[in-house]
Amino acid sequence: MVITDRFVYIHMPKTGGTFVERVLARLLAQETGLYFDTQRFDHQALLGSKNKHEKVRQIPDAYKTKKVLFSVRNPYDHYVSFYEFGWWKTHPTDTFDEGKMRALFPHYPEITFHDYMVSVYNLELLDNAYVDSRTRGILENANCGPLTLDYMRFLFPDPDRIVDNLPSYIEGNAYLRELPDIHFLRTDNLNRELHDFLLTMGYAPERLDFILELGKIVPVGSTRRDDSDWEGYYNAELKGLVRQKERWLFSAFPEFDR
Repeated sequence: MVITDRFVYIHMPKTGGTFVERVLARLLAQETGLYFDTQRFDHQALLGSKNKHEKVRQIPDAYKTKKVLFSVRNPYDHYVSFYEFGWWKTHPTDTFDEGKMRALFPHYPEITFHDYMVSVYNLELLDNAYVDSRTRGILENANCGPLTLDYMRFLFPDPDRIVDNLPSYIEGNAYLRELPDIHFLRTDNLNRELHDFLLTMGYAPERLDFILELGKIVPVGSTRRDDSDWEGYYNAELKGLVRQKERWLFSAFPEFDR
């Protein structure tokens, strides 16, 4: 999370947040105005934060009225990024129940993307620390995937209530009444959209020109070379599965529905 005089940026994992944070650090770190970035340990201590991936509901009370900036990613590509980054391999309780996975896949965590995706949607294989038994039942009844759950946990000030009433939020537009004032950036056009957003926030154009020239900033540990090749990971059946399970995301962001 980055807190500034004019807005708050929420960094959901694998949505270009490292790029946004680097840009904001270059733009704001030397200014005298408000600037906190919870990827910095000293700023975590000042705000009482635990990590850089804090959610809308964790914005400190003093800053809750500020506009929220949030980056989103094509769900198909988002899952490929999760798989290739491999956090789930080294932090098993963040995603899978390791014992159950090893029972199905003796060479786990060395599994194919197809096996990974099938396992993501087999909710019994998800670790209780990620999806507890009650939430698992809600997702099953709503035929909803965990990426949608992640977005709801990040976006809504009261995500538990949203999840408790999941079908009405998935199948209708009730969520529009619950969202705070959020401006969304798409990771596939991140340079331009971040540049244009900052212009609307009143920053001088000459201070922002560098954003359009920046190359991709890859998080430490990432091994994926090209994020434009996600279609090669999917067959029609697997793509259809993601489309069905994450249908709320495709409804909320129809530009990804292709």
